[in-house]
Amino acid sequence: MPGKDNIVIGITNLMAIKENASSGWKFMDINDFDEAKINYLLPEFKNKISFPKKLAEKPLVIPKEELQPSLQMLLNAFDGALNKASAE
Repeated sequence: MPGKDNIVIGITNLMAIKENASSGWKFMDINDFDEAKINYLLPEFKNKISFPKKLAEKPLVIPKEELQPSLQMLLNAFDGALNKASAE
């Protein structure tokens, strides 16, 4: 258990799926999926894309003061990508 000045962050692989322009995004945690599970759930991707391998087994423990700037940078990157995509 981390101390009161630390935050635990689990590392995983998320896949975002959007079926069409009017649907919302759906997120799946695929960190524990093997190729057979992914091919079963998403047969249209079979042999077309590769998925990342499972990430770290243990979560990260970082100081709280490091979390806010890192999250803000990540959120800014998401906002930039979404703004770019919606402008196209």
